[in-house]
Amino acid sequence: MKNILQVITSLNIGGTEKFLLNSLRHLKTEYNFVVGYLKERGPIAAEIEQLAIPVFPLRGRKDLAAFIRQHPMDIVHTHLYRANIIGRLAAHDAGVPTIISSQRSIDDWKSPWHVWLDRWTAKYTKTIIANSQYTRDLLTIREKIPVKKIKVIYNGIEPQPEFTDKEVAEFRKKHALSDKDVLVGCVTRFHQEKGVRFIPAIVQAVIKQQPRVKFILVGDGPEKNKVSAAIGRLKLTEQVRFTGFYPAAERITSLCQVFFLASLEESFPQALLEALSAGVPAVGTDVGGVKELITHRETGLLVRSADPQTLADCINWLLEHPAEAQAMGDKARILVRNNFQLSAKVQQLREIYG
Repeated sequence: MKNILQVITSLNIGGTEKFLLNSLRHLKTEYNFVVGYLKERGPIAAEIEQLAIPVFPLRGRKDLAAFIRQHPMDIVHTHLYRANIIGRLAAHDAGVPTIISSQRSIDDWKSPWHVWLDRWTAKYTKTIIANSQYTRDLLTIREKIPVKKIKVIYNGIEPQPEFTDKEVAEFRKKHALSDKDVLVGCVTRFHQEKGVRFIPAIVQAVIKQQPRVKFILVGDGPEKNKVSAAIGRLKLTEQVRFTGFYPAAERITSLCQVFFLASLEESFPQALLEALSAGVPAVGTDVGGVKELITHRETGLLVRSADPQTLADCINWLLEHPAEAQAMGDKARILVRNNFQLSAKVQQLREIYG
């Protein structure tokens, strides 16, 4: 079996980390995997170790190159910007025959220096995996990476067990929710690029029209306290439930009448994919690869980013037009079932690994 080192910036909760975990779960019997992280260990590390795959901290280019020399690898697969740069250089230093990188974020923060470094180190890669057509096009335009080097592998999903009636009752009790509450959900990392600063205004505008609505906000991150404080200042605390990190967030999403995404940038949002797979009517901002999931008024509603009032208006419209909303949700479920099954995405990865 081939020896494959997965190098990632951190193992916190995110779409890239979840895709890595799911890929390892499906391919662990076919390859000898090792996972190395450069910054935070994060909760995904323990889940990977439960697969009997070793996880190691790696501190920079020299440390990583030395690790590879001690543990020869057939393939090094890097994920996220920091790991892509350091991983490519270290793997090249150590003479790894095949280097693969994944680009699963937009990274609008990049300076010209970051872009140049990405472009320069990309020459060491055999393949760069993008998780949307938008991301592929961005790499060819911004980083000037040849399109023939880029392979699109979308995020994928697999069926998850739904909440039992007992679990639903326990969830509602824990978060003080009644059967009469209308639930609007958002699963996100509380980071600036996710547009979370607009959530309080969205909540306020929806509650003004729909007082029975309760917002379920799943996730964690550095902006969470700011969002919570803003909601408190608007006296909306009773209308909002923060669940924190939840390991199977899609199970919560399936309880909601509407899902929304307020992001300022996205490559291909896993949380939105999971909501649509459950047939939950959704509103998303028209950024990045979101439109590769949502066709406006067909599989959901699209709005421009940084416009909380319009996003709230769309949530209200879906709540006020349940038949039309459910028709969109049903079309979205079929779209996901036909095009975004995890098994097919893993097969594409298997073909790249060889």
